[in-house]
Amino acid sequence: MVREDPTQQGLLYAGTELGVFVSFNDGGDWHSLDLNLPPVPITDLTLRQDKLVAATQGRGFWVLDDLFMVHQVASKTPAKPLHVFTPGTTTLARRGGAAGNFEGANPDRGVPLYYYLEDEPEGPLSIDILDSDGNMVRSYSSEEGDFERCKISNMDPRDPFKLKYPPTRKGLNKWLWDKHRQGINCIENITFFYGFDGPTIAPGAYSARLSVDESLQTVSFSVDKDSRVTATDEEVEFWSDRLQELSDLLNVILTNLDTIRGSQRQIEALMAKYPGDKKLQQAGTAAVELITDWDRKIIQVLHQTGEDEDAWETMLAGQFRFLMDVIDETGAPVTEGALERLDSLKAEWSQRLAEIQTIKTEYIDGINKWAQQQGVPHVASPGE
Repeated sequence: MVREDPTQQGLLYAGTELGVFVSFNDGGDWHSLDLNLPPVPITDLTLRQDKLVAATQGRGFWVLDDLFMVHQVASKTPAKPLHVFTPGTTTLARRGGAAGNFEGANPDRGVPLYYYLEDEPEGPLSIDILDSDGNMVRSYSSEEGDFERCKISNMDPRDPFKLKYPPTRKGLNKWLWDKHRQGINCIENITFFYGFDGPTIAPGAYSARLSVDESLQTVSFSVDKDSRVTATDEEVEFWSDRLQELSDLLNVILTNLDTIRGSQRQIEALMAKYPGDKKLQQAGTAAVELITDWDRKIIQVLHQTGEDEDAWETMLAGQFRFLMDVIDETGAPVTEGALERLDSLKAEWSQRLAEIQTIKTEYIDGINKWAQQQGVPHVASPGE
């Protein structure tokens, strides 16, 4: 049987005894469209929701997602070093369960970004996701960076993972944006197994900017609200704002932790270099003790694996991360209980900030005054 594409004249699909074929010129020429479909008779074809669905004899159904790729190939791809295909509209649906044995897997929940490279590039390929105002939402690189190295160093030994990067093979490539924002600020030497991935984005208009060597192309697309969601647009916007607030707070917390740890290392270095200076040793010892205690209020140092959450309390950074995930996964509207918990965590963070200020004014400033008198490097501290 033959089916005509309802959106593009001259684009035909045929189901035969040996699989599925496509014609871009009204049947003048035919090309195989089997992809991962084994040789099997096709008993029926239909097009629904920008997908091609084939009924097969004895093997169930076969669905070709991302039919926008076939439409754009039919319109002829321009010959150039980099060509990016415009993604179809996707829906901000909640993730479903994994397919079991003998079950067909659901399509990926992310935004598929297809791009064609005429040759293997000399340099890295970058993908930037931008919102409707041109603000950066997420960035990727085909090469490992500091953020990825930090994530790997913080890997749960009982739950190992392997990071993926946008491919740069000659020919057609695919990368999936998971509809999440930029990751949380990752710092070294912490056990933070809750993860550094950013929260989910809000529905709206977005664009993807791909660049490699001297080539650059931007394509626009939409992410629609799930039609099953009953929350109002205002509630969805409020939900998204709370996720951004939590992400920003986590970044501030971890940045302060990294900075105060740097202060501690500098203090210890000064103490080791001037062991005979009683004033420095007293102030330095007190400061190091306070910083160590503060550190343990932010990160649970006893956690060696994610399973250790059952044995030792999750500290402030982990509590913020947990709340962000709860709000993210439940969606809009945000519950009153979640908002109350957010207020209590923000109040606790205010206390931690006050403690940092006390350490700075009562100890680090004194150590820096001593360092200035001695003509030696001073200690960096939060707020500088």
